[in-house]
Amino acid sequence: KQQNKSMKMYEVISKMQNLLANMVYGPRNIVCAGEFSSSLGLANNEQQDPNEFARLLFDRMHESFQKIKFVEIDDTNDLSNLLPRIFSGVSQYSTKCMVCHRTSKRSENFMDLTLPIVEYMSTSKKRTNMKCTTVQYCLNKYLEPERMDGENKYHCDNCNDKCDAERWLTFNHMPPVLNVQLSRYIFDRKTSRKKKLMNQVHLPCILNVPKDHTSEEQATPYILCGVQNHRGTSAYNGHYVAEAMDWTTGIWFEYDDQTVTLLEDGPTSSYGIDDNIEKEQVQGTSDAYNLFYVKQSFLRESVKQQLSLDSSCFSKGVMQQVSTERRNMYQLEMECILTKEHTLERLLRRRSDILQFLFNNMGHQIKGDSGHWVEANIFRRFVSCNDTMEDLYNNT
Repeated sequence: KQQNKSMKMYEVISKMQNLLANMVYGPRNIVCAGEFSSSLGLANNEQQDPNEFARLLFDRMHESFQKIKFVEIDDTNDLSNLLPRIFSGVSQYSTKCMVCHRTSKRSENFMDLTLPIVEYMSTSKKRTNMKCTTVQYCLNKYLEPERMDGENKYHCDNCNDKCDAERWLTFNHMPPVLNVQLSRYIFDRKTSRKKKLMNQVHLPCILNVPKDHTSEEQATPYILCGVQNHRGTSAYNGHYVAEAMDWTTGIWFEYDDQTVTLLEDGPTSSYGIDDNIEKEQVQGTSDAYNLFYVKQSFLRESVKQQLSLDSSCFSKGVMQQVSTERRNMYQLEMECILTKEHTLERLLRRRSDILQFLFNNMGHQIKGDSGHWVEANIFRRFVSCNDTMEDLYNNT
């Protein structure tokens, strides 16, 4: 049984390696992930939640990494701790009894942070936009202390009774890559079904993550690097589209199945320091589901390491030149596509005009048949496309 489990994990990792190799070096611009998803036990004809898929994949990868014999040089090269080192954080729930003032603490690890979508309220206590909030606002509200009273009283072990209490969350350790999951799907008690919340949300390019509700001024900056969008109004179907940033260039792209689109201004629902969201200069999104924020210091060091590796093979400024060439090539390909579309449209119009001219003016329809008799000389000139419409009219 243990051997079968090891073989299963080996199959998952080998299929993933094959998939990534084909994506980077393969001869096709479209790669099928069917074999990889099948190795994970997933049905190819069923839509998978991206966050649940990521958890399943990370679990399989982490299990596989534990089986690899690896000579540890330092903490950064410890493959068995690779995924927790990048994605895992530690949070702590503190509950203070308002009677005996004793505080109990409970810590737990997390691989993603689930944020409820909270309506935005301006500092003047006036509602500016009921359905448009920000991820930063949701995070700040998530960290605010929760009052536990009434039917939600806290059972204090010291008092041995249910008492009023206050509970708050503290981040003891934050991961380099923070996966923020917006609570878009909730259970509707009226219909007894899951539904999707269509509240629009603004995405800050820089997310300031404090340790708790008392340390907002000492928050750690995180940079938005990826957005997973769910297009559709139903919680049971829809279409997933990803938006991701190239860390070394800062250029954003949208990935919609086999179609890749350059996003010159980044995600349309993101905003920077200079944007005033209360004046609705930035449009919110009702599609954003998973957000990937990278710690600014970690991103900076990662880019430096990547560029230092590239500089060993290329002279200074080559990476910037490659980035410019990629952008120019993308624009050139788009222009070629437009040119082909215009050419095809012109040829179709010409064909339609010539067919109408031939069959309406010069042709003779055969009775009982859908065909036409056309003079051979006119038909040859039509097929060759060497004559203009004016030539056909004047020389016929």
